[in-house]
Formats: sequence, structure tokens, C-alpha cells
Amino acid sequence: MKRAALAIALLLGVLATLPARAESIAGSTFASGNWRGAAFETNGRFTHCGMSARYRSGISMFFSVSGDWTWRIAWQHDDWRLTVGQAVPVTFWIDSFPPRQVNAKATQASFAIAELPAEANVFDLFRRGYMLYVTAEGRRFQFSLEGTYAALTSLGMCVKQQRQIAGLDPAPAPAPPPQLQGPAPREPQPPPRPQADLPQPTMEQRLQAMTIVANMLAQSDMGGFRILSDSELRTLDNSFLNIGHIVWQGPRVLGMLRIIPRGAAASVDEVAANILAGDSRSCKGTFASGFTSDELGAAKRMFSACDSAVLRVLLRYTVVAADDGVFYIFLTTGRHGDLANRDTIDQAEATLRKAVYEVMRR
Repeated sequence: MKRAALAIALLLGVLATLPARAESIAGSTFASGNWRGAAFETNGRFTHCGMSARYRSGISMFFSVSGDWTWRIAWQHDDWRLTVGQAVPVTFWIDSFPPRQVNAKATQASFAIAELPAEANVFDLFRRGYMLYVTAEGRRFQFSLEGTYAALTSLGMCVKQQRQIAGLDPAPAPAPPPQLQGPAPREPQPPPRPQADLPQPTMEQRLQAMTIVANMLAQSDMGGFRILSDSELRTLDNSFLNIGHIVWQGPRVLGMLRIIPRGAAASVDEVAANILAGDSRSCKGTFASGFTSDELGAAKRMFSACDSAVLRVLLRYTVVAADDGVFYIFLTTGRHGDLANRDTIDQAEATLRKAVYEVMRR
């Protein structure tokens, strides 16, 4: 553990050519499965959060996310004899997806680090993939990615917390109380934007969303809810949940969070219109939808239901606007999409919605 902690501490200092070594911040350590991590600082200033896991091959793998959300990957093995400063071309791929190339840099004889592309789809591959394959200098290595979904969530929470402590992410102002008045006059809305046209959220937006979900599920009223692992996600075979960026389950229910990036929609009304239009197209039977009141805060709540020969499902949505122009779609449905499970779905959605508002008002 001491060697792993030292290697993580060197990550940002070496790459940024800082003369001082990064030191761990007291009270910042965390653990997630086989991963261990902490936040680090140099000269009293937060630099990054890093985590590592050791594999049976003797290789340790590291992830580091800096204060500006740059992310890196590194590997270490006691028997390696690299030349310090050496550039090592690395090809990596996850599962059966196409390979990518990065240049790793040897910062010690046994330690090499590479900056990863700032692309949300690459981040998603690491979260959801089964295996990471790496070739470098004629050798091939493989690493199980089981557990990285939850571990990267913890890493993102670490960065978010340190940014807030440093004043880089001020806590959002409390949401205004609900207005006790009738609905505003309905104005014409733009046609729904096809889901395929939406840009993908950035890695920072996904990490922030994972922090919200982790804090939300930690609420006492959310007992029995947990984020699903990579293998569990693949066994769901649920078209409504497959578009989610984070998926969890609770007693007899499933839920997801989908991120609508900044600039992809103008309002919660537009997001809601997209959702219900898409559900309507997917239903090949009797379809029903509508909006419900929101007594806890400024959000859009609606439902859709489909009853057909092949699909019987009730979906409850809450759409929340974040301060940075991002929209969050929270979905609650039955474990088996059963319309008969309506009371359980309604109760779970109410509990989730309360937890969402508590977390986002902090």
C-alpha cells in the first residue's frame, strides 16, 4: 500500500514538472472494491485524486483525475526496467471495441503513465467494459474492469469534494420554494429533438452526475438501493434503461439517470416532450402519458405507460435542471416492467425524488 500511495502521489507532479512531490490530503482516503485512493496536494493546493488496484500478474493499475478533470491511466510493476523519460507507444482496447493509441511516459523504471482522451465515450467504456487489453513494446497485458463503475464514481466524488473545498465549485443556491399558483399559460414548444441528435455529455458532467447519484442513494430513505455493476447492467436487456448513463436497483424497482448536456435542450419542457414522444413511438399498443404536480421543487414530472402484447410497462420520470445548463432525467420503473407494480413504483419514485432534491440543493 505504501508503494501504491507513493506512485499515485507522483502522478501529477511528474507530468506537470512540478518540483515538489504531491502529498495525500488528510481524511481523503477512500476504498471501492479492490481500488484504494485519496486526494493529493502540492504546496497546499489540491492537484488530483488518484486510485490504484493490484492485479495477480503483479501489475498495479492507476487512475488519476486532476482538478481540471484531466484524467490519466498508469501501470507499475517491480520487475520493469524502463528508461526514465522514455515514451512508450501503447495500444489499448476494451472488449471488442476498436483499439486506440496513446503515448505513455516512463516516470520511473517501473512506472509509466498516459493521458487518456477527454472523450465521454472512452470514459464510458472504462466504466462499463469487461476487459481492458494493452499492448506495449511487443507485450500484451489484460486487466479485468469489474468494479470500475463504482470505483470511478468514488474517484469523481473525491475530485468534486476537493473542488468545493478549494472554492472551484461553489455549492448551488437553495432551490426556491414551490409557487402556490395555477399553471402558467402554455406556450408553443419546438418539435421534439430526436435522441440520436443529442451530443454526448463530457466526462466531467458524467462524474458530477455519478456524485449526485451516489449521494442520493446514500440517503437514509433510499435503503436497499445500489448502483448496478457492469455485468448486472448487461443482463438487464431493457431498452428504456440502456440509454441511461447510471443505472441502479432497489426493492422491486429499477432506476436510471440520463444526462442531457448543455445546449442540447432549452428547457425542461423540451426535454419532457422528447421523452414522451420517444416513448410513444416505442409503444406498439395502448399508450398513455401525462404530467403530475411537483410539490417539492422546480422540476418536471411525468409518466408514460404502454400496454401491448409484448410490453407492459409504467415509467415515471423527473426532469431536473442543473445550474450549469445540464438537465438530468431520473427514471423509475418496475424490475420486470409490470403495470401491476404501480404502487411500488410510485412509492419508490417519491422517495427518489425527495433524495434528488436534497442532494441538488446542497
